Amino acid sequence: MSDQELKHIVASLATSIKEVSVEHKKTEKLIKELSVSQKKTDAQIKELFQLFASQKKTDAQQKKTDELIKELSVEHKKTESTLKGLGFNVGMAVEEYFYNSLDLTKKVANIQFDDCQKNLHGFNKKLKLQDEFDITMTNTTKGLLVECKHHVVKEDVVKLRESKVKNLKILYPDFKDLEMYLAVAGASFDSDAKQEAKQSGIIILKQVGDVMEEEVENLKTY
Repeated sequence: MSDQELKHIVASLATSIKEVSVEHKKTEKLIKELSVSQKKTDAQIKELFQLFASQKKTDAQQKKTDELIKELSVEHKKTESTLKGLGFNVGMAVEEYFYNSLDLTKKVANIQFDDCQKNLHGFNKKLKLQDEFDITMTNTTKGLLVECKHHVVKEDVVKLRESKVKNLKILYPDFKDLEMYLAVAGASFDSDAKQEAKQSGIIILKQVGDVMEEEVENLKTY
């Protein structure tokens, strides 16, 4: 082998070694990038598993919350039903008290009545009108409509004055030709309810222990 051939072989080997070195560096760089990418992927997978675990925990908590809400809803309905029943019973007791008191004397605001009735229910199919009236009292020329509540608020007075008495005359025409008086009866009153009644000339009937008290100012007919 000549010197020239030997030099050529050495030069070729040097070039190959250089190329291999370059490729090796590229490979190392690629491996490094892949390693970084793998770490990111591992972190993302770990985060995904944590999120999944957290979601499972949240779902379990949500399920417990839903069950608790359902239980509370059932209890609320029971309580609401109990309170409605209690309110109805209290209201009936108040109405019964005033009916018995009024029926005993049949006298209110120095007006003597002949008749006392409770729980009138009226319905007019043609007018699609229905209403109920707690207590009514009548004589030959006068009538009295009494609205009973355990606790009287202003809206009760307004409703009695604006709609109840009108509905009574429509549903029970016998009341149309009478001088109609109004009264609100209760165990307790809001102050503005009392004021509204007095300004409207409506009788106030209040239960004080076993005694029924009257307050009458500027009595008006309706």
